Amino acid sequence: RRCSGVPLVVRTVGSLLFSKKTKAEWLHFKDYKLPEASRSEEEIMSVLRLSYNNLPSHLKRCFAFCSLFPKDHKIDKQTFVDLWVAEGFIKPSNTSEPLEDIAHEYFMNLLSSNFFQDFEKSPLTKGETCKMHDLMHDLACLVARNECCVVGNDTKSIDARTRHISVGDLPLPFPHLEASRLRTLIFLKGRMISEEDLHPLMQSFKKLHVLDLHDTSVKKLPRSICELKYLTYLDLSYSMLNRLPNSIMKLQNLQMLNVDGCRYLEELPRGITKLVSLRNLGIKDCKRLSYVPCGLGQLSSLHRLNCFILPKDKARAKNYGKLEELCGLNNIRGSLCIENLGHVTDTIEEYKAANLTGKQSLESLELEWGGFNTDDAVIGTRNEALLDGLQPPSNLRELTITGYEGESFPRWMMDSLVSSLPNLVEVEFKDCRRCKRLSPLGQLPHLKSLQISRLAELEYLEFGHSSTLAASFPSLLKLGIFNCKKLKAMPLTSHLGDNIFGQRVRHLPNLVDLSIKQCDELDLCKDESGDILDFQGLQSLRDVQIRELPKLAYLPQWLVQASNLEHLEILNCGLKALPEQIEAFQSLQRLTISLCHSLTSLPKGMRRLASLIDLVFSNCNELDISKDESGNILDFHGGLPSLRSVSILFLPKLTSLPQWLLQLRSLESLLIYDFLNFKALSEQIEKCEELDISKDQSGNILHFQGGLPSLHSVTIGNLPKLTSLPQWILQARNLERLLIWHCRNLKDIPEQIEALQSLQILDILGCSSLTSFPEAMRRLTSLTYLKIQDCGELGKSCKRQSCRSPKIGGQVPKRCRQGLVQDISYPAHKVDKGIYQCYMIRLGHMDRSLKGLDITLFLKMFEK
Repeated sequence: RRCSGVPLVVRTVGSLLFSKKTKAEWLHFKDYKLPEASRSEEEIMSVLRLSYNNLPSHLKRCFAFCSLFPKDHKIDKQTFVDLWVAEGFIKPSNTSEPLEDIAHEYFMNLLSSNFFQDFEKSPLTKGETCKMHDLMHDLACLVARNECCVVGNDTKSIDARTRHISVGDLPLPFPHLEASRLRTLIFLKGRMISEEDLHPLMQSFKKLHVLDLHDTSVKKLPRSICELKYLTYLDLSYSMLNRLPNSIMKLQNLQMLNVDGCRYLEELPRGITKLVSLRNLGIKDCKRLSYVPCGLGQLSSLHRLNCFILPKDKARAKNYGKLEELCGLNNIRGSLCIENLGHVTDTIEEYKAANLTGKQSLESLELEWGGFNTDDAVIGTRNEALLDGLQPPSNLRELTITGYEGESFPRWMMDSLVSSLPNLVEVEFKDCRRCKRLSPLGQLPHLKSLQISRLAELEYLEFGHSSTLAASFPSLLKLGIFNCKKLKAMPLTSHLGDNIFGQRVRHLPNLVDLSIKQCDELDLCKDESGDILDFQGLQSLRDVQIRELPKLAYLPQWLVQASNLEHLEILNCGLKALPEQIEAFQSLQRLTISLCHSLTSLPKGMRRLASLIDLVFSNCNELDISKDESGNILDFHGGLPSLRSVSILFLPKLTSLPQWLLQLRSLESLLIYDFLNFKALSEQIEKCEELDISKDQSGNILHFQGGLPSLHSVTIGNLPKLTSLPQWILQARNLERLLIWHCRNLKDIPEQIEALQSLQILDILGCSSLTSFPEAMRRLTSLTYLKIQDCGELGKSCKRQSCRSPKIGGQVPKRCRQGLVQDISYPAHKVDKGIYQCYMIRLGHMDRSLKGLDITLFLKMFEK
């Protein structure tokens, strides 16, 4: 009650009380600090401010700085860490702890105190992000006052006290600003910026510490960039940058230079070695950057270098940096990718000179061969010896090897893997086309993810296990095997023997996610000796994807026995039948069967899948889901109690909805697509909430009787015989969304549409014969979104009738090239507004509820 029922306030108060150990402290907080319950914004903000007031001064500065980013903005943890370091917000410790580590602690403190929320780690980029609650963002703006400003269309909020600004839509060049002491200038992504726009900024804001131009259109920096002598942070990532000026070498205080993703950048300045303060150099994903310059190893302050590029053509790469440049850079941390190893023809000592083992703070390493030199192909035993010289540090957590040309791996990966890399958590092998044998990865105690893709010569996986562990792959959660054309069997066996303690060794005891794709020779039912697999150990398995396995005729027994499986997808396999024991999947929630052309029927046991929520059948030429394997009509009466969504896409053997589908009591969504042989339907599906019926190439029009009282959403598309809306739609009184697309003979919308008083979204696309709207559409009082696009006859009607009929607002025809739209008025309720590509328009009376109007590609426009 005292927290106003607001969850954020409850969490905030909880975090404040966490450090209070006695009852007296709790009561004092309740009586003297926590205000009386109120839902007013002022009272809620006062509670949140208690948490802010409890922060030490250095965290207060970091939190206020967050106001520079818009509400609902995804905050990248590493970006904030770098910005806080660049701004000088980080208070050095008495130890030699890196500033980045201290900044990380700051971030985690704010997160644990609920100033940030929705923390997540991207599986793709490995980046960590979070968001700020809207109320917390309001608090950040409140405490920042004028020191931090988000600049929109004007500069009224900027004054002499302003130190940090982020810029949205403000046009360039800037008007005169009273902000000569500005320290931070951040352009929000997507801005159009030229070299000419930037030059006056360099003249006006010479005390800048941070300049962020990421994801902008900037191609070149002006030479005057060198005048920003206090600049510590320069972010140009994912911009259109094609070159850096040599004058950038005069920025002696620059600590962070990020050009990640600058796909037009071809080289780095040779004088980059003069940036003696540089701690962070980001050059990943610069597709045209062909090498790094000589002397990079002299940047002894470097803490992050995410990519080191070796030249493919040494004749063209002058003064390129060799691997020995990495020798002394032992402070680099985070991730490092070394590219184009396959083009290096130097000695084995050159590889060892990189001294990767000395980089104990490195967490992620990718070794990428990128093809091989055709004149001196580094293959076979030589390739193995070269990789031996690139042994990573023992603290490494992630290892990726791409394009390796050897047939096997060096000793540190084979005989002594556990002692060499005991902390590995993720391992990935890609495009190792000659490789016939993998490392004994089952010995690694902490390995959680293993991905193997495009190993053309790999036939068997011999993962092995440690004699001291109670399991092979004891921690593995995710296993992916992709496009290994010669792979014949999975190493799944119950006969691993005992460890030195006499314990039976288990295999993959914690595997959760299994994905196998494009393995032509793989038989999941048999081991490498051809015997039937009797493995029963995958009780933790939750998610299985099996794609493009032509030898998969039946589900393997070890999979059927995975009783905790929740999601199963089988795509483009030689599957002939689903097992009757499928009922063992009592935890299965989603089942997808697609492109399995040998599958003909469903098992009776499917009715006992009590947890199944989502069921999809797609593009199975011989499948008739209405019958069992004996040809009898399937009866699931009382079965599939949890099934809410069914999708049926292109099943040519199906002529009508199956009987079991009509017996479902929990069905909310039904999608039927490409039903070539469907006959007219008259079934009642009283509980269905969402119906999507599309693409009847034979022109059959569906009829539903019974009113469909639970129907909330309807999509109708590609029905050439549809000339008007069917009655069953007009009788669906609770319908909220109606999408009609490419019904080329639909001529009108009937007056009875006013019966759809719950309709919120109406989207009409590509109905070329539609000529008019009914007056009744003005009475759809719940409508919040209206879109009409590519309806050519409607445009002609507009020309003849001066467009008096479509006064209901929203989007008028998108490509009404022949139309003369003269008068558009809007109703009192709120409708998304947009008008596109008409020759002439005269705007009528605009209702005050109009929030935005998008007008695009008009030859003439008259305002009234």
